[in-house]
Amino acid sequence: VVIKDLAVIDKHPYESRVDTFFRAGYVTAKLNLRTLLSGNISIGAAKVTDGEFNLVIEPVMIGDSATTQVNLKRIFRLGTNPDKEKSVSDKEIFSIGDVRLENMKFTMRNFKRDASEFRYDGMNWYDLEVDSIYVKGRDLRMKGGVMSGTCDQMSFREKSGYVCQHLSGSTKVGNGKTIIENLRLIDNWSDSWSDFINAVRMTRTIRRSAVSMNTLRFFAPALAQFRMTTTITGKFDGYVNDFDLKGIRFSTTDTEGFADKPTSHNGGIS
Repeated sequence: VVIKDLAVIDKHPYESRVDTFFRAGYVTAKLNLRTLLSGNISIGAAKVTDGEFNLVIEPVMIGDSATTQVNLKRIFRLGTNPDKEKSVSDKEIFSIGDVRLENMKFTMRNFKRDASEFRYDGMNWYDLEVDSIYVKGRDLRMKGGVMSGTCDQMSFREKSGYVCQHLSGSTKVGNGKTIIENLRLIDNWSDSWSDFINAVRMTRTIRRSAVSMNTLRFFAPALAQFRMTTTITGKFDGYVNDFDLKGIRFSTTDTEGFADKPTSHNGGIS
């Protein structure tokens, strides 16, 4: 199946300039008609080229309470009947063997706060704009209320100047839990391996990873005053909110990265 110039238009956008929810120059998919007739969408391979996805967080009033809603849920009327009892089936809803995204763009606007108030050099989470997105993934599936998949390669650029050269890992999302395993991130400053599990216990050895403050400052502007690059090794055991660290070792030869002091010497610490 090949679809050209696909577009999903929001008829009631919060802001007129963000009226296109999704568009794509080309969408190609290899469908399995036998499983499609059984109610299970099985796609051997799917590719989206020259696409754009615009997510909008909109302030709304529910009674006397101010809250927010996401344009995705409003457009497709997701969760419109919260009183209806939810039943999760073990049946597989869909699966995609190979996934490719090329030259994609993603924006996220949060109108709960004026984005112009953001005065830092890092990513503005109220006005996020990511382009040049490339994704190579596999085994994307939805089953039992859980979506899972593996990303073998992802790269992107954010308007703040942050460039991700490589991002890979496996993830499961659903039933109130998020699991990300074998995460690897490479950019201009860092090459780090990590395992992150939320609400699930893990015991992991932190492999030798190079982490730079130049990377972290895009996500946490408070770290912008530091420039240090450090190497981390050690062991992690427990949950994200209740864990033990053993044998953690930080080492660096970039002592001047701590602060701008004329007395700093590049002697290294560990």
